[in-house]
Amino acid sequence: MARLSSLFDYHDNAFIFFNRGYVEDISDAFSELTEYTKEEILGFSTKEIIELLRINATMQDLEQNKPNESLYIFTKSYEAIETTILVKKLDDINHCIYIFTEKARVSDNLLFVEQLCHDNIRGVAVHSIPDLVLLKANQKYLDFQNPPFNHIENCIGKKFKERVKAFEGSKAEEVYHEIIRTGKSYYPNEYKIEYYQRGITYWNASLVPIIIGGTPKYIIDVGNEVTETVLNRRRLIESQRELESHKLLLESIVENEHDAIAVFNKDCEAIMLNAEARKLYPHFNTETTIKSFHKEFQFYDFNNNLISVENLPTRRAFNREKVRNEKILIKHPDWSQYTEINATLIFDDEDNLELVVVSHHNISDTIKNQEEIRNQQEQIINIEKERNYELVKNMEMKDEFLSLISHELRTPLTVITATLQTLELTCKNEMSDRTNRYLEKVKQNTNRLIKLINNLLDNTRVSSGHFKINKTNIDIIALNKKIIESILPFAEKKDIQLNLYTELASKVIGIDESLYERIILNLLSNAVKFTPGNEGKSIKVIISEIKKQEMIQIQVVDEGIGIPKDKMNLIFEKFGQVNNLFSRNQEGTGIGLSLVKMVVKQMSGEIMLDSNEGFGSTFTVILPAAKVDSVKENIIGQKTEERILQAAAIEFSDI
Repeated sequence: MARLSSLFDYHDNAFIFFNRGYVEDISDAFSELTEYTKEEILGFSTKEIIELLRINATMQDLEQNKPNESLYIFTKSYEAIETTILVKKLDDINHCIYIFTEKARVSDNLLFVEQLCHDNIRGVAVHSIPDLVLLKANQKYLDFQNPPFNHIENCIGKKFKERVKAFEGSKAEEVYHEIIRTGKSYYPNEYKIEYYQRGITYWNASLVPIIIGGTPKYIIDVGNEVTETVLNRRRLIESQRELESHKLLLESIVENEHDAIAVFNKDCEAIMLNAEARKLYPHFNTETTIKSFHKEFQFYDFNNNLISVENLPTRRAFNREKVRNEKILIKHPDWSQYTEINATLIFDDEDNLELVVVSHHNISDTIKNQEEIRNQQEQIINIEKERNYELVKNMEMKDEFLSLISHELRTPLTVITATLQTLELTCKNEMSDRTNRYLEKVKQNTNRLIKLINNLLDNTRVSSGHFKINKTNIDIIALNKKIIESILPFAEKKDIQLNLYTELASKVIGIDESLYERIILNLLSNAVKFTPGNEGKSIKVIISEIKKQEMIQIQVVDEGIGIPKDKMNLIFEKFGQVNNLFSRNQEGTGIGLSLVKMVVKQMSGEIMLDSNEGFGSTFTVILPAAKVDSVKENIIGQKTEERILQAAAIEFSDI
């Protein structure tokens, strides 16, 4: 009853009734004042009510009961109301009542601000004095703020320093405090603000204090961001400065340019001449026209033909003709100059000729140097011709000498070979094993000499262009089988497996039979030579057909010591060997593979090498698969087998 009696005493007031710190009841006047219904705030704590109404005071401040001290509360629609708040304890400590007395509505005091906010052209805000609480703001103003304070529900009722952390201690804070202290308005133009997240901004603003009843109540902040205007003006000023700087730089460059440069307007009047132009045409200045530009001179092309004034490059440029790197000879009574002329045409937006820029580049020294270079080159060419003639002569003498020596060596070698064969046929059983071993050594080294002499002769023939290819049609599969059979003993001595792989039962092509035998024997001898023995290694000969190209491919694949990548090109050069790769017992003359490459090329084929050091090498020979017209197939017989055996003995003589 006491509680009801107490509430009845304040039924005409706007109040909130708290029971144990929570809302139990509100008056109709409070609901009318704040727009909140009883259902919306029933059960709220005192702290929640202070936050809901955005009261700029703490609960402790309110309970001190200062009825004459104005505070601001905010309605549900964010309208600011200046009020006094009286906190009254009831019959016991558990019940109290907050009584709200409206003193003024900010919107009623600032009717003109309503229209400014509604227009939303400039940012408008109303702050309280002295604590700078945001009482009112339009959306334009809110759009300027840092998130999340760019929404009214997050910023209304908050102090400036709560919304902008960088405000405290800033120049802007000093300005606001100065307005509060003096009561004078402040109208900054292009005012610099650095506390927004988007960086430095510039503003035109009006900060006007509002005094009511002799007391400063509000500061009206009307602002318009002019950042882009300021930056654009600064850019323009900077661009003008750069343009002026570039202009001075360009003028300095043009003035000191080694080429003579002249600029003419559309009326053929010179408007600029650099130092070189004034030097070349001393009679000419910016008060004369092109008609007097070429007097006292004669002009010739490089064939010494006189050029008429009308056909000079500069005159033609005024007829819209582009002039690029045109060379003429300018003659003056006292001097002459070779000149390269360029003319650039500049048009306006309507394609009318505005300017002609002409440059004269003195190329007299260049012409003189070119003439000297030509003379020197002719002298060098004549000297080289003489050297080449001597070199060819020396090469021919060398080839003749090698050929002569080789032929001369063949005669005693033939006698030695015949003697060895006679001894082998007639006296082999009569000689001791030791003698036979010595004779075998003699035979082996004789074959090595024969191999060397054959290679030297063939190299000489290829170099001199006297090498002849005698093609016959032969079954290359059968021929390879005979070659492999002939060298099986050499491979077996090192415990190396030697196999032929092919899907072709037979393939007759046109080749030089004996030369082909030497190619394959050379590749196989290298494979056997450089494949370690007694390790179960193998050597493969793979024959396949490249049908699209009508070619035959022969590959010799070994599992030997291989060749380093950086030495693979060297292997086909004359006397080219891979240093430190071979032991002394494995070295040869170094002309075998060079000769193989030349012979393959003579037979319209090619040879390639793929090697992996430590794992082996693959030599690939590709030859035309066509037959020779009007030539019968050569059948492999006893003579062919004997020749192959003899060739194998010679080729493998250094193993």
